[in-house]
Amino acid sequence: DHDAYLAGTAGFSVDQVAVSRQGEFKQKESGPGASDSVVRLARSPGETVDIAQPEWPTDLRRYTRDTLRLAQVVAGPGHHLWLGRKLADRGYPIGFVGSGYSRQFPGQHARVHTAVLAGAGGWFEAMRQGRTYVATGERILVLPGDLALDMDSARVLNFRIIGGGPIASVTLFKNGEPVEVRQGPELENGSYWLRLGSDSHPFSPILSLPRNAREWLGYISTGDALLSVDEADGWQFSQRAGDGRIDFLTRPHGTMQQASIRLDAVTPDTVLETGIAPGFEDAAWLPSDRLPQPTPLLRFMIPVAEAQAGTSRLSEVAGYGDRLQLMPARSPLAGREYDFHYQDDSTPRKGDYYFLMVRQQNGAMAYSSPLFIGI
Repeated sequence: DHDAYLAGTAGFSVDQVAVSRQGEFKQKESGPGASDSVVRLARSPGETVDIAQPEWPTDLRRYTRDTLRLAQVVAGPGHHLWLGRKLADRGYPIGFVGSGYSRQFPGQHARVHTAVLAGAGGWFEAMRQGRTYVATGERILVLPGDLALDMDSARVLNFRIIGGGPIASVTLFKNGEPVEVRQGPELENGSYWLRLGSDSHPFSPILSLPRNAREWLGYISTGDALLSVDEADGWQFSQRAGDGRIDFLTRPHGTMQQASIRLDAVTPDTVLETGIAPGFEDAAWLPSDRLPQPTPLLRFMIPVAEAQAGTSRLSEVAGYGDRLQLMPARSPLAGREYDFHYQDDSTPRKGDYYFLMVRQQNGAMAYSSPLFIGI
């Protein structure tokens, strides 16, 4: 039960490794006087692994790359890749872990799994070396072919991916930015993806709590076509029989929530209307650098020709840009198994890093840990 371990509750131990929280969270969450906190795994004689968590600010000035080796990039329903990028950009050779525990308001969310590529040295040494990955929703396997990248003229990355269902897309990130996206061909049968996304990163880069989650309560409708929707994890839908309107509720936090809709009996004049009700960001905590803010009323008119080409709308929320996307659905990239190969011929730099994000058709996701050049 790794959720309890990554919460850092005092008194837990496994295989003679003690688990505890170092530091204390206080009301002042930002600025020089803010508290500092990590989860520490300790094994005698004097071996430790520290885990930075997004919902308990970690003062990086107090830790070295020798001990701070893991970053929690998923916490319950919240995805926090910004924390992994923050540490990797500063030269920490970290691995990614996740936990079902979150300090956000409780609620149902996809199961969170942390995998450890143990090897001959055992699980503790594997975590110390960052040989981990995270999966949400299902136990997706993301197995790297080589854990070490040298300063070669060409770096070759290989991953074996085994999912619980069809694989929708695989995205390779270099230094935190996407450089390669693999996905299947577009469908031409009137199927579309509605995607909604809200940022989770802190407003201030110094010892600040993440942005709170927000609700997307809204509808999508059309007056002259037939509209239907598939059930999707993380969404609630309501539609009366024969009605061309679908009401929905979802709460993305640091990622894009995706639902599949279908349009039939379309004409060249068909227009999709999307509305989002006004609301307010959650208030699980009150960061001193940015209090929870109201979210605006939104109404978009999207011609079907624009949806067929793929379109995006941006909602400004007091320093954040939340996103709504409508695009043609795609067939799966692969079945349950996929071999990812990529060669980078650019000039290598010590400390550059790569990681994968895998998304299944059913919304389950996985993040590999970073692979670093020359570290």
